[in-house]
Amino acid sequence: MVSSSFDINIRDTYFVSAHRDVTVILCGFYALIGILYLLIDLAKVKLNTILTRAHMFLTIGAIFVYFIIEFILKKNFQPYESYSKLNSAIVFLTSLVLIAQFLFIINITISTIKNFKNKSYYGS
Repeated sequence: MVSSSFDINIRDTYFVSAHRDVTVILCGFYALIGILYLLIDLAKVKLNTILTRAHMFLTIGAIFVYFIIEFILKKNFQPYESYSKLNSAIVFLTSLVLIAQFLFIINITISTIKNFKNKSYYGS
């Protein structure tokens, strides 16, 4: 039976993580992002539409692409070659998700500054 996991090589040590653990971490991560969006909406801060869409498409799209790649590689399973491709895909998609999170932080910062400037300018 094949165990579904991926490993990350850092120097001479391999960190192996099961796909179930990665899924649980991602679910918690997405829940946190959803809560942040809810809090921003409740605070009536208007976010930049372009940055918000870029963040959402990169974050959600990376997960869909990951599952599609995993499905394709499981269909055409070749033990050593498949895991190498899957690990490369995971690193690339993780990089995309991290870039998207920087867009999210930039979006929150710019929108909050604009919101405070508008409130202080209009005196409300």
